[in-house]
Amino acid sequence: MPDANFMRTSTIPFHDQLWALLLFALSLLLSTNLGAQTPLIMDAGATRGNTDAVITDTYGPVDISNCTSISFSVDYSFSLPWEGNGNMEYADECNIGAGGCAGDPDDPQGNACNGCWDFLEVTFFVNGGEVGGDIIGDSDTDNSEITGTISQEGFCTNASPGTASIEVRTQNWASDESATHSNVTILCYEAAPMPTANPNPLCSSQTLSLDGGVTDPSVLSSSTWSGPGSIDDPSALNTT
Repeated sequence: MPDANFMRTSTIPFHDQLWALLLFALSLLLSTNLGAQTPLIMDAGATRGNTDAVITDTYGPVDISNCTSISFSVDYSFSLPWEGNGNMEYADECNIGAGGCAGDPDDPQGNACNGCWDFLEVTFFVNGGEVGGDIIGDSDTDNSEITGTISQEGFCTNASPGTASIEVRTQNWASDESATHSNVTILCYEAAPMPTANPNPLCSSQTLSLDGGVTDPSVLSSSTWSGPGSIDDPSALNTT
């Protein structure tokens, strides 16, 4: 019986090989204008008080396939200060009893954390993986963190298929204790590069023209060509 396994080979003309190498080696890096974006999520948020356990609020996931970069942002505030007695209790203030309080949001009621530890954790996700965020109420939290914003600007996605989401986890234990998260936002910056190079095929005596087209020029603030050889003006969308 003949062997069913075989390999097919083909020959690519030299000029096509050169063209393929040029397209592989040249790249166009784009920076977007922070004033030009599309909101994917804009949510008012929520206030969580006297939860007696962890409350989880999830925003998204949303499609980011048309975004070259995205930004996350969540505002927060607490009903009471952190420092002193009779207010919000951060992890260090719960270090009484066996084991103390580790301030681990994945074990929020472990040992002395139970019935004591107050916190708000914001986590940013891309394709289900954590890419940023912060926790308020961990070790050494002080009154400068009664209000604030947790954000991440310009996370590059390169217009690849995917999703983004935000998760907010809150825990507090008294009737006068609450945490508010608001202005929950994911912004999409759309400037997918569509670079071309001509002529094709390229002869050794010719000059290669680079055209750095983008899907939405209005969001572009700068561009940079990189690659082998000498580029006349690397910061220009169209150069040689």
